[in-house]
Amino acid sequence: MTIATTPTFGPRRRFAANEVSASDLNRRRWFGFVCAMACLPTAHAANGPEAPFELRRLREETIAALNTMPYAAVGRGPVLYVLSYSTCPYARKFETEWRHRLERYEVRRVLYAVDERSANETAALALSRSTEEYFAFMFENKRAANARGSNTTINAYNAVVARINDVLRPALQANRWPLPGLRSPHFFFSDGQRLLTTAGYERRAFEHWLRVVDAGRESPSIFASNTAMRS
Repeated sequence: MTIATTPTFGPRRRFAANEVSASDLNRRRWFGFVCAMACLPTAHAANGPEAPFELRRLREETIAALNTMPYAAVGRGPVLYVLSYSTCPYARKFETEWRHRLERYEVRRVLYAVDERSANETAALALSRSTEEYFAFMFENKRAANARGSNTTINAYNAVVARINDVLRPALQANRWPLPGLRSPHFFFSDGQRLLTTAGYERRAFEHWLRVVDAGRESPSIFASNTAMRS
């Protein structure tokens, strides 16, 4: 299990899009900085059906960040956010065992960066919002185009990174989340009233967490409805 922080991008932990018009040297310096400061792989195995962790402080800010994060969504039902990176062994195990078994849930998937490859994938998925592309990155060794070459891809990347570093990570810290930052796969969900989070994957634990999600199936969702459903 590797312990690391989330990616850092300058004073506000993200890249200014207008810098993309700078020289190639500045672009190389930018991406070298991204790769040097990106977090190390944060794979995590769950240790049994522990109770999900409630986020009380910065609750509304966290919900708003999740609602506006560019995600790839599929399914209908209670919302389950999955944040991961494509080479995470626990995320791959989770998806192998559950990708065809969650039709009764709206699964919103987000990739985040731990290295250059995942930074490119983060931007690509934020633009496509396609679960098909998500699984291509994870299981088919698809490689995303270089994210540093345009304002569009940099802005897409920042749309994920800004919400992680400016909202999600501070919310975890404010609520005394016991792990350092995001751990892949990282889940956010609700039981119909509470905003809950947990991380890592072990089948028995995840089955327990799904029962918590199911408890709120008849309640109005605390998350906004998805208006950009993609494949």
